[in-house]
Order: sequence, then structure tokens, then C-alpha cells
Amino acid sequence: MVPVKGQMEITDGKIHSFTVDGANIDTPKTPIDSFAKNAPAVLIGKEIKGLNINAVSGASYVTKGFNEYLKTIQ
Repeated sequence: MVPVKGQMEITDGKIHSFTVDGANIDTPKTPIDSFAKNAPAVLIGKEIKGLNINAVSGASYVTKGFNEYLKTIQ
């Protein structure tokens, strides 16, 4: 599992923005970069309560870390 740290804007229980600290989305070279580039398309507009996502762009270990992070803020 890869821990994920970042910024998430939540309004009225829904995710409006999400960025991963230190990730390079312009030229993704690592699984966390790939996750950071593709996760907003999966997350934006979703309700935070009870959210658990599947692997994003083949970055399953990063996704697991993100789901663990979600448990701390729900």
C-alpha cells in the first residue's frame, strides 16, 4: 500500500477537487503520478460518505492507500 497525501475540497458532502502532493500529472512516471492524473475523473462529484474506489489507472497499491485515507475523513 502506498500512502496518499493531498488536498481535497468537499462541499455539501461531495468532492469538488482533488490533488496529490508531489505528484507529476504532466508526465506521469510512477504509479502515484498516474493515480494523481486519473483520480479526479473518478472522484469529482462523488459523495465522500462511504466512498471506496477501485484501482485507478492500474495503480492498485496507491488506490488502497487512498481508500485508507478516505476512512480517516468520512
